[in-house]
Amino acid sequence: MDPECFRIFWSFCARRRQRISPKAFWIQADHVTPEPSTVAYMNTRELKFAMMNEAYLVRKWRSGQPKGQAPGVGHSPGLPAEAQELWMAFGYRAAELACGRSVQPMPGEPEGVEGRVPRVQCSLQSTLRFLQAMASVQAGPHSAVLVLVNRVLENLRDLNPHQGFYVLQAMSRLRLKHPKAGRVLRHLSLAWRSLVEKTFVKSANAVAKLDLSQELWAKPLKMTLFTWLSTMSPQNLLRLKAIAVMELLDEGEAMRSYLQRCLEDRHHLVYSRHLQMVELHVHLLYPNLWNSLSEEVRLFLEEIREAANASREDSHSDDDDLPATELVRQFDRQRFNSELHQEVSRMLSSMGLQHRNKLSAGPMVLDIHLAEMCIVEAAPAWQYYLRSSHLTALARRRQEMLQAMGFQVIVIPHFEWFQLESPDAQREFLRQRLPKEAWHPNLHGRHEPRGEPRGEPRGEPRGEPRGR
Repeated sequence: MDPECFRIFWSFCARRRQRISPKAFWIQADHVTPEPSTVAYMNTRELKFAMMNEAYLVRKWRSGQPKGQAPGVGHSPGLPAEAQELWMAFGYRAAELACGRSVQPMPGEPEGVEGRVPRVQCSLQSTLRFLQAMASVQAGPHSAVLVLVNRVLENLRDLNPHQGFYVLQAMSRLRLKHPKAGRVLRHLSLAWRSLVEKTFVKSANAVAKLDLSQELWAKPLKMTLFTWLSTMSPQNLLRLKAIAVMELLDEGEAMRSYLQRCLEDRHHLVYSRHLQMVELHVHLLYPNLWNSLSEEVRLFLEEIREAANASREDSHSDDDDLPATELVRQFDRQRFNSELHQEVSRMLSSMGLQHRNKLSAGPMVLDIHLAEMCIVEAAPAWQYYLRSSHLTALARRRQEMLQAMGFQVIVIPHFEWFQLESPDAQREFLRQRLPKEAWHPNLHGRHEPRGEPRGEPRGEPRGEPRGR
């Protein structure tokens, strides 16, 4: 072939392979929000573009709210006005297209409306796209989410390995603990190293949040993460959440390697809370490993801790100067961690029990501190998996560390508290839950919490971490 012709042909092929960013492909400048009644008649392509554009608008709306979130209950991000009905319609239509049959009539319609039932089932990739859109805004009917997740998990073999990352990320955002989630780990067991480094780190975070670290198929992920630590870029190393480090780097050598890498890349450290949680986890639960760390690593962790404490004190003083209108919540964020925390605190005050709210214990903030070493943890919905009574991996680890500090932890689950119909029932509930020390604080001597590691850890050595 003539060299000039070859050059022209190659430049033409290169232009054809030019990558378009997802935002440029999906987001339409002329998008108009559809009416919920019209969503039921959308085809797959129309629904995908509508959901992606509406999800973008919701995220943009939330970024303009105080503290980056919309007013909601606890950590619930909320939705713009009238968006709840639209996303319900999106969810039902997505489920219909995913399973190829009608799943929910529109308001005022009889069962089995003709013309809305999809002619064919949509592709698995489109089902995954529906799930991603709903997970990005955490909205839509729960039944529709289950339809989408079930179809994806039942047909994982038809997905590329890298698409398993999107499944994990969507389930993590939804806090959806599914009994078949381990299939995703099996699907990715031989493909972890082929993922882009940033995608791999996000996958590890999602696996840890979903409490899948004890699955048999999580072992390849743990081995890959350990071997990747030595060559991982500083930016991606610091993207590892504390829960991922605690759940996946559960061998002594792996944890030691992680802390050493953090020391080497200390100049890239911007947000240190995750590292503080890892330090507290190692110090309290694995004292042998803590004692085996080099003096250089210990001094580095101590500097991080002291800098964080000083920054925390400054932020508290700044918060006191903010006007109340800056914090648009259903509870006072300066005094409470959640709406449930506020209600329990008010009930304790009405019962004459003195207590302190939002007491710092190392990098953690306690909900309610009663007499001596007794604390009350108000567990709102975001500390549990979606529509489940199982604590999330992060909430479970938090309670483990509080107990290791010597605290007696009294948990008030949101699903038990909000079932109580009257203040008298709430008081009786607290009387049964609280120990005698809370009512008679002088029965025992005063103890000091081990919130921050100083000197030698207390308690008997438990060896190095090997599993949970």
